[in-house]
Amino acid sequence: PTKDQFEVHLCGVGQMAEVWQSLGDELGVRVVQRGMLTPDVLFETLVHAGALVQSSLTTRVVTEQFGRSVAEAMTVGVPCLSSTSGELPNVVGDPWCTFGEDDVEGLAHKLEVLRADPERRASVSQSQVERARRWSPEMSSQTLVEFWAECWDHQEARPGLLRRSRRLIRQGNAAVQG
Repeated sequence: PTKDQFEVHLCGVGQMAEVWQSLGDELGVRVVQRGMLTPDVLFETLVHAGALVQSSLTTRVVTEQFGRSVAEAMTVGVPCLSSTSGELPNVVGDPWCTFGEDDVEGLAHKLEVLRADPERRASVSQSQVERARRWSPEMSSQTLVEFWAECWDHQEARPGLLRRSRRLIRQGNAAVQG
């Protein structure tokens, strides 16, 4: 496809919206400002996306803590590329799917590979779907149970840990119920 066949959809809000729109105009690429999306519209957008790019930049006061949008896209099989900001590399898992925060050429190359190589795109998609399963409620609860089992096994070595953990759980339950 040529660049006039591509669309860039920007979801959410941010200070760079005008800059991205201007850059798209300059390059002849259609930029669609989507704003904040409801969960249903977000899902519909993701299942039709060719890729998701999370190009977060680390600043003095902001760094990516998790990258929920990346994790959500991974669950529906959208190949995700992310910058190396914060925890994003740990979310996508595969170093090939990351690019330096200022590495425009590296990102462009990876997008071109995903566009031109259906096997690579399918491989990235499949590995990320499998990786995203770790955030399912079943896997999360299993991890939590294993954590507490380990705490229980080590209570003799750390007698205060279990008491503190129980207290924190009670406090958390009271906060949820109250």
